[in-house]
Amino acid sequence: GNSGRMLPLASSAAMALVVGSGAMSRVTPPSMVASAPVTDGSLAVDSTWDYDAYLSGYRNSAEVEASEVACSDLPRDLVGTYYRNGHARFVGRDGRKVRHPFDADGMVCAVSLDGRAGKAVVRQRYVATNGAVKERAAGKSVYPGQFGNPLPFCKGGADFKNLANTGVMWHGGKLLALWEGSRPHILDPLSLATVAEWDVDGMVGGGATDSFSAHPRDTPEGGKANFAFFGNPATGMTTVRFWNFLPGSFQLRSPRQEHQVPGFGLYHDFLVTDNWYIVIAAPSTWGKGGWDSVRGTLDWIAGKRTVVSMIAFDETQPTVAHFFPRDPSRGAQPVAVPLDTFFAFHHANAFEDPDTGVVFFRHGE
Repeated sequence: GNSGRMLPLASSAAMALVVGSGAMSRVTPPSMVASAPVTDGSLAVDSTWDYDAYLSGYRNSAEVEASEVACSDLPRDLVGTYYRNGHARFVGRDGRKVRHPFDADGMVCAVSLDGRAGKAVVRQRYVATNGAVKERAAGKSVYPGQFGNPLPFCKGGADFKNLANTGVMWHGGKLLALWEGSRPHILDPLSLATVAEWDVDGMVGGGATDSFSAHPRDTPEGGKANFAFFGNPATGMTTVRFWNFLPGSFQLRSPRQEHQVPGFGLYHDFLVTDNWYIVIAAPSTWGKGGWDSVRGTLDWIAGKRTVVSMIAFDETQPTVAHFFPRDPSRGAQPVAVPLDTFFAFHHANAFEDPDTGVVFFRHGE
């Protein structure tokens, strides 16, 4: 998840803010009932172990309007609200289980701490995305998953639900629930009610491939930066976009950037330094190439496998670090640096040596 940061708020009910992300499921011991191995592409990864037993450990989280807890040992100067977002609805209204936790609807949890009064107030609420509202009205699961529960295209398999289940962001007076596959949702910071899906004042388009990632970054200037990506299997290219917001505002410090990167990219996270945006491109491909990619695509259309199960890793190719200048007006050009082959979903941090300009970065997983 994201590390937290304290930010001042005008509201007396929440004088500071910490943001984070992560799962919030209530986990119970799995039942050891044998099930068939999952090796047919209906999950993002093949599983030869008891997947049903694994899934039995997930239960839907309950919404909490407000629950006050006595915390007499809190430091008196600890006053603020911690927000956390994660996957929470694992069983649909018709009893259908989500086959992969990443496909569960998002729920935001807020813990308001007041060390002066020695108490905390907890509330948590599902993000009322358009898809979640539609499924509530239908009384059943409607959408396919990205990682599990595929559907044939003739039954809506090409549609997707904005899950709003990965991160939260406080900036410019707005609390946003984030999911990398689509646009953010504005939430009320006190009640956690969903206000609307938001196109960031028109800076994020309304198309099916327009998105705003779940891992924004603090900038050295005190603002926020975020990015988005879309890998196109037909062209073999990935579109990457960057936004650089002013401190406390969604006004841009510099124009939005858009670049084309070779390959079918899977960039869940990115890095920001004084002068660069950095994207780490693992050698991922749409299928394993040739007939395997064609057959896999047909199986995806037929609802026999998920879209994420189509992503393959080519260990024969290098991982590439793509550097994009944050201020192209200064004359710098994008740079691609081949690295030893690895895959990283999240990155810890990156910084530049002030004397040499050499960039250092750390990644996880």
